[in-house]
Order: sequence, then C-alpha cells, then structure tokens
Amino acid sequence: MSSCIILSKRYLNEYNVIPGVEVQSSSIKDLKVSSEEECAKACSLEKKYTFDFDKSPKLKFKNPSSESFSVVSIETCASQCLEKSDCLAFEFCSDKYSSKCRLSVNNITETNVENEETCDINIKNIKTQKPFVTSNSVTAANVGYKPGLAAFLAILMLAVGASIGAVVMWYVSSRFSLI
Repeated sequence: MSSCIILSKRYLNEYNVIPGVEVQSSSIKDLKVSSEEECAKACSLEKKYTFDFDKSPKLKFKNPSSESFSVVSIETCASQCLEKSDCLAFEFCSDKYSSKCRLSVNNITETNVENEETCDINIKNIKTQKPFVTSNSVTAANVGYKPGLAAFLAILMLAVGASIGAVVMWYVSSRFSLI
C-alpha cells in the first residue's frame, strides 16, 4: 500500500494584498476571471522573471559562488535565482548548442567578472524586494539607527524650530511695534 501526498498552490500568496489600495497602471492583457485567486494565477503564469533583473551584457563570473546547471531558457534561470533568497545575480551563457545558468550569492564587482561574448550577468534589481512590510518588522535596530540618536535628533529639531520662531517673533515685534 502506498501513500500519496496532495499539495496545492495558492497563487495569491505570491502577492501583497493591501486593502483599499488600487494600482493604477495600463494593463498588458485584460483577463476575465471570477476570483482574486484566478487573477493571481493568471498573473503568475504570465510573469517574465527577467523583469526582476538588470542585465549586464557580455560578462561572466570569474569564480561562480553558487550552483550551475544546464537550462533551456533565461526565464528558467531567473526563476531559479528568485526562488533562492541568497541569490543576488545569475549568469546566463548560451550559444547555438547549449545554455548554462550560474547563480551567485556574491555582490558583483569589477574584480569578480570578466568579458565573455556568449554570456550575460543579470543582477537582482530593487523591485525584486517586497515593497510592503508590517509595522513590527522595521525597527531602529535593523535600519541602522540607535534609539538615542532618534531622541537627540527630535530634541535638536525642536530647539532649532523654537529658535527660528523666537527670532521671527522678535523681528516682527520690533519692526511693527505700536508706539
């Protein structure tokens, strides 16, 4: 007797739902769907993964820092990189006989790439990051501020504002004083 595991995919989980917010943009294709899930599925199946990367043509990694594999398309390579949270870029090399994909977990610099006619390096762009965060995920600690610095800056701004206000009040009262 064998057992079977049934898995299902919720395409809507790939998107950030923001109640009350509508994205205003021109659509590439109008879809007739009956639910949000169907809409998310249609968008996921139409996705061009390479849109999430900036292309640097005719370059390859000197020492690839992650896995490499043979692939059929650049879209497959881009998809593989997006699935790995530590992947920062990928190299896609192809000629008329084969294509190869190499993923990289290192930042791309002039010292770790070299020219290659049949290859392109594709670097994850800023749009790839999820744009919306929950309020408890952004703290002073993870954006580089120390708690005391924020308090100091707030007090400093109040003092500057009060000083400017006092100077303006003095000027106005001395200029337009009633004699």
